[in-house]
This record gives sequence, structure tokens and C-alpha cells, in this order.
Amino acid sequence: MSNPSSNLFTVNPHQNTETLLVNASETLSSLNALTCNLAFDLDTSQRAIMLGIQ
Repeated sequence: MSNPSSNLFTVNPHQNTETLLVNASETLSSLNALTCNLAFDLDTSQRAIMLGIQ
């Protein structure tokens, strides 16, 4: 039996690089927006830390 965690994600060897980069860019943009929204719900010192991590 194979390790299920090793098959969590699969890579399509026929996927082009541009599509992969667009997907990664959209994911990072979403994380950026989430981080900004969360940061401004925090107090000043915690906000500075969150924005520094961002």
C-alpha cells in the first residue's frame, strides 16, 4: 500500500509553464489580500508584525 500523503498533489507533466505561473500568482495575490485584511483587524504592534511577514 502506498503512502496516501505522498499522493496529495499530482503534477501534470503536460501543463504549460504560463498556466502554472498564473495559478501561483493568483494564489499569492489572494494570500496578500487575506494578510492585509487580517492585519488591519489587529492592534498596532501585532499589525506591524503581520505586515512585516507579508
